[in-house]
Amino acid sequence: MAEQLKAIQVKIDKGGKTAPIQQAIKEFFETVQRMLEKKGTLDDIGLLDAINDSLQHDGWVGSSETFYRGRDNA
Repeated sequence: MAEQLKAIQVKIDKGGKTAPIQQAIKEFFETVQRMLEKKGTLDDIGLLDAINDSLQHDGWVGSSETFYRGRDNA
């Protein structure tokens, strides 16, 4: 993931119309990385909970499932 983050940062540093999109992608990857390292912040948990709620609402994840906690149960 470190290489991905470096590549994204290069795009952010170049600026342009996609820089805000790249920043959001970088922040998401950083959130996932912290959660996998069990160092997630309350903001990280909130972001992933919101994504999970959306996935549940749209039927991609069952109502009693949590997409980011599934790895713990494997």
